[in-house]
Amino acid sequence: MIRRLAMLAALAAIAAAGVVAFRRAEQLANLATPQGAAKAAGSLIDAARGFVDDVKDAAAKREVELRETLLAGESNPNQEDV
Repeated sequence: MIRRLAMLAALAAIAAAGVVAFRRAEQLANLATPQGAAKAAGSLIDAARGFVDDVKDAAAKREVELRETLLAGESNPNQEDV
């Protein structure tokens, strides 16, 4: 009885690995098509645009901080640099 359960568990594990391998192979085959390659390239371009937008936003925020700090320093000329 225990042998049958062990064999059944091994069969289930092999079947699950086969399904995972088949799905991965299917995804890779889809990438090889022109539509799959275009979709992957589009996703990469979208990610790059998002990154550039994030960098621009962070730079603009930092510029505002620096300007505020500079203006605050000019209003108090006796302030020592730290």
